[in-house]
Amino acid sequence: MKKSMTIVVLSLLMGWMLFLLLGGWKDGQAQTTKEAQPKVVLPKVINLATHPVGTLLNSFGNGMATVLSRHLPTVVKVMPTTGPTEWLPMIASGEVDFGILNNWDAKNGRYGREEYKAATAGKGSPIFLLCIGAPNLGGVLTSEASGIKKGSDLKGKRVICIYTGSAGVSGQARANLARDRKEKR
Repeated sequence: MKKSMTIVVLSLLMGWMLFLLLGGWKDGQAQTTKEAQPKVVLPKVINLATHPVGTLLNSFGNGMATVLSRHLPTVVKVMPTTGPTEWLPMIASGEVDFGILNNWDAKNGRYGREEYKAATAGKGSPIFLLCIGAPNLGGVLTSEASGIKKGSDLKGKRVICIYTGSAGVSGQARANLARDRKEKR
């Protein structure tokens, strides 16, 4: 079931990418005749930024790059990074053409909020969210021997909630921690 869902999500994402890359979106202009349409010229190489090698989003990127490179007259090159806090500023400079990230990172990166305020000098990054598909599931895990059974038991304990390169996951970890601290004792 999971594998077929992944295939469906990747297929939809690649379909949208092909649609946009091949000029399917014309800013609302009417497309009356073939002669009236401008010829779409794709670059020889398109850089696709992902999270680090071995992560789910890097795997998605490698799959997309393989299929797109096979069916487009261009090469899609995967560019593993620490995450969107690193590559979103590279969109504006043209070093990265598109990337894979979650909706929290997309929204805050676009508007230069939260962790992206420093990375984009508060200006945000010129990105658009094409599709979302992989949910971010997070929470607090402890060993049974820790004695931690509920959120309020975390008081005074060290908890990891900053994930380098993934501001979205860091934000979710902080939200989980805040929620757990408010739990009734």
